[in-house]
Amino acid sequence: MEARAINTDYKSIAQTYLANGILDYYMREKHLEDALKTAVEMAIVLGAGFIKMEWNATSGDVYDVDENGIEIKEGEIEFTNLSPFDVVFDGSRESHNLDWYMIRTFRNRFDLMAKYPEIADVIRGIPSKSDSSIYRMALLSNDVTDDIPVYEFYHKKTDAMPKGRYMLFVSPRSEEHTSELQSH
Repeated sequence: MEARAINTDYKSIAQTYLANGILDYYMREKHLEDALKTAVEMAIVLGAGFIKMEWNATSGDVYDVDENGIEIKEGEIEFTNLSPFDVVFDGSRESHNLDWYMIRTFRNRFDLMAKYPEIADVIRGIPSKSDSSIYRMALLSNDVTDDIPVYEFYHKKTDAMPKGRYMLFVSPRSEEHTSELQSH
């Protein structure tokens, strides 16, 4: 990949040098090239491969401390590979212009409990990736882990949903936890 200027003025050409430097940094240092290769491999074997790009505000170097003594970090873009088993969308659409999609990733149970203490008991009861590995195709070891499935739903801005929608959720293990989760 290479950035190219549409216009031929000096400012546009100078911006392509900066863009190419940033792209090179992410390809090499942040392993975007590895993520692209993995997505292509999944597409060849499974028919589709996806990359989730997200901003992680708790990553990067510390650049400040707030009035409570909590460190504020620079943040960083992160890339995660997703298989066709981790992405759901409206497959009946003729184009790739989708209104919504939902993805599944795995996150550490204890990090989520610290971030959402009001539903820590619900999160504690969710089966881990290793508990539910019979439903998962894996190329790597299925050792015991504290990672649990986390789902994200994205809906773009449409006439029916003018502000769009984002929802992050986990699925509880039993009916008893379902009502508890819904109340939050």
